[in-house]
Amino acid sequence: MNRERTAKKLKEIFKMGYLPSRRSESYYVKLPNGYCTARLGNCLEHACFNLKNEQFYKYNFDFEDMHAFQEFMDPNKNLKEITHDIFNFVESCGLEVRQAKSILKQKNEWKVALYFRTCSMFGDDYHFLLQEKSGVWTGKMGNGENLQRYFTLRKSIRDYDLYGVYTIKNPNAKPDMTL
Repeated sequence: MNRERTAKKLKEIFKMGYLPSRRSESYYVKLPNGYCTARLGNCLEHACFNLKNEQFYKYNFDFEDMHAFQEFMDPNKNLKEITHDIFNFVESCGLEVRQAKSILKQKNEWKVALYFRTCSMFGDDYHFLLQEKSGVWTGKMGNGENLQRYFTLRKSIRDYDLYGVYTIKNPNAKPDMTL
């Protein structure tokens, strides 16, 4: 897996001022390279980067990029260390991450919620939700095509427990840009 390769693509996208704006765009789109956008992005991609199908296409996201969004769980690390690894990756893409305040102050910021599943017969895992401009929280389970919508932030989803809420900021986007 080559996270640096994926981070370079994402850094280029965010350097141009991109903000999450996928909204209800379908993840069921097959790209010319044969990959379906649903298979390339997981919950981390959806919440933290929220790429549009045209970006998956233009930057030729592929199997290696898919893996860059996955495989952060490590049995030799605690949840704080895993969280640190995930957000180090997000920051390597040109974004800033911090603990969330109750209200976003700038339009170049968005909120994400991080959940962990531990002590499960399905294995340890993480999950993210994105707070959309409307206030609704959306999530994408793994490589699935559908989004789950929640009107309020939940303390648990399935067997995932809320770990923290974070604000992500694109410092390259002008605060007056619309989400």
